[in-house]
Amino acid sequence: KGKKESPRQSWRRLQESIRKTSADLLRLEKRLLRKFSRQESDIFYSHRMILSDKSFQKKLKALIARGMGPIETVRDVIGEYLKQFESIDDPHFRERAGDLEDIRQRLMEHLIGNRLRGKKEILEGILLAETLVPSDAARLDPKAIQGIVTERGGVTSHAAILARSLGIPAVMGVKEITHKVPPGAIMIVDGDSGNVFINPPKEILQEYERIQDQQVGRLVHLQALAHFPAETQDGRRIILEANVGMVGGLKNLRDSGAEGVGLYRTEYPFMIRKRLPNEEEQYQIYRQVVEEAAGLPVTFRTLDAGGDKPIASLDLTHTEANPFLGYRSIRLCLAQPEILKSQFRAFLRASAHGPLRILIPMISGVEEIQQVRVIFGQVLDDLQNENIPHNPKVAIGIMIEVPSAVQMAPILIRHADFFSIGTNDLTQYTLAVDRNNERVAAFFDPLHPAVLNSIARVCQVANGAGKPVGVCGEMAGDPLLAPLLVGLGVTELSMIPVSLLAVKDVIRKIRADDASTLARECLGAATSSEVRARLEPYRHLLSDQAG
Repeated sequence: KGKKESPRQSWRRLQESIRKTSADLLRLEKRLLRKFSRQESDIFYSHRMILSDKSFQKKLKALIARGMGPIETVRDVIGEYLKQFESIDDPHFRERAGDLEDIRQRLMEHLIGNRLRGKKEILEGILLAETLVPSDAARLDPKAIQGIVTERGGVTSHAAILARSLGIPAVMGVKEITHKVPPGAIMIVDGDSGNVFINPPKEILQEYERIQDQQVGRLVHLQALAHFPAETQDGRRIILEANVGMVGGLKNLRDSGAEGVGLYRTEYPFMIRKRLPNEEEQYQIYRQVVEEAAGLPVTFRTLDAGGDKPIASLDLTHTEANPFLGYRSIRLCLAQPEILKSQFRAFLRASAHGPLRILIPMISGVEEIQQVRVIFGQVLDDLQNENIPHNPKVAIGIMIEVPSAVQMAPILIRHADFFSIGTNDLTQYTLAVDRNNERVAAFFDPLHPAVLNSIARVCQVANGAGKPVGVCGEMAGDPLLAPLLVGLGVTELSMIPVSLLAVKDVIRKIRADDASTLARECLGAATSSEVRARLEPYRHLLSDQAG
């Protein structure tokens, strides 16, 4: 063995690995931008930003200075980030772990000095893997790869996004799938339902051949709806928007049928660094978001951190027994008002470049929104006095996620320009069910009559005040639930972009009067099973192409 390298040599070698990895990512970024859109190429832009982050490099350098080798340093530092991301409840952020794994793999390949991955793809058929990192997904040949199944990851992981862009059906998060499929097996991968069949019987094969033929016609039909409004047959207009968490999700908003961004999560820049992003850094991000939206309105949610979303730069070192009921979201921001002021200033400065709204999460009572309004008013006055361009008429909305907010809705509406119902948390808090606890998962049911009656009450209050009321939880993206939500009085629906056209299709096939009748029947139901039975007659709308 040769002489052990010094910390200076180790750091120089690690810097060279970072440089080479960044160059790799830049090439991928440019190739994807030519091939697809900025949505896909921004995945690798964000990887390069992580590599160049000063706090990330500082961590690496500190371990090198203590005598650790560069390979072990990369393993441990990114391993620490991986633990943080994988502990987060929100799947949007938990699935960013795949990005960090991709960066770690690339850095280690350059440090080892050879390429662990081949330059050419020789795979054919269905790809089975424990995990699939974004740069591997980007190199897949859709003519050779007919489907992807992995043991780790989820529908919002960047590998899944790239697979959809390539038109490859993908199912992520199937435990031990690599051990269950014998060589030469026939498989069906249903990317829509998440089902995977191994050596299916003849009747299932025939059924999927029929579905495949139908799907081609349905995709043509849905894409034709992209630029038509979501309007019922008797003239009720519903605004359909997209839920987005990164700049990359904005490029093809109009092609997806979206009329704006109903929920833009602002947590990501706070989570990937060891210090809070300052006003200028936030402004540059929000301005880019508004400009990418190209005139479509963007609803920015203020920082929804704490509890299950650890942010290293905040004082959240203590462990909470009940993080969902703890020091989080607007409670945290009101306790540290400089965070809110900085974010409000950045939002308002970005409002000079395009339409936007601000959404306040986790409001449980009137005092909180009053405090928010005071801070917002101070920021408005400051920008006015400093002659900084902004739109003084930016709307502020309240997320309805807590049962107390449902009860206080008639008073809260006086302090809000709009309501947005977060049905995931509203269901969790209304039914006292931890949605991440498998032992009580069966109790988590957004169609529970108590949840539906809460939605109905909030809609009635907002409609009576002549103000918009939306749903931005999982319910919004389920086409089968669209008639029910329309009937309950929802005026806006925000969902992941891939669900938009299917929801729009159903809305255009129904009458608002019939939807109102359906809603009344469901509100009178005693159980969620009864609600589902009343929805069943609408199921044919999901496959029928007429309308």
